[in-house]
Amino acid sequence: MSFWGAIVITSLASAILVVGDTIVTWLWGGFSVDNATLNRFFSPHYLLPFIIIGAAILHLVIMTTTDKHKNHLVMRYYGLYDDAQHQHDDNHHLQMSNLSNKS
Repeated sequence: MSFWGAIVITSLASAILVVGDTIVTWLWGGFSVDNATLNRFFSPHYLLPFIIIGAAILHLVIMTTTDKHKNHLVMRYYGLYDDAQHQHDDNHHLQMSNLSNKS
């Protein structure tokens, strides 16, 4: 089944004028679909979910460690937001701004 799927999907590129046949030959790695072609297509399809999950985890880590004031709505949605810490930070900023205004 994956052999015929590879032929059908990669042959769609042959509809591109002038360079279509060259693209198909490049995708196939030769003049026909063989085992190397199927292995080349299988590898990214296997790895892609792990890459997406890793990127999502990295995104959440970066989002929760930087610039919490801008992201508090999103973080509240995921349950990562601490209202007490946010109020403490706001009070601290107010106190610092009051000190700088007095001088």
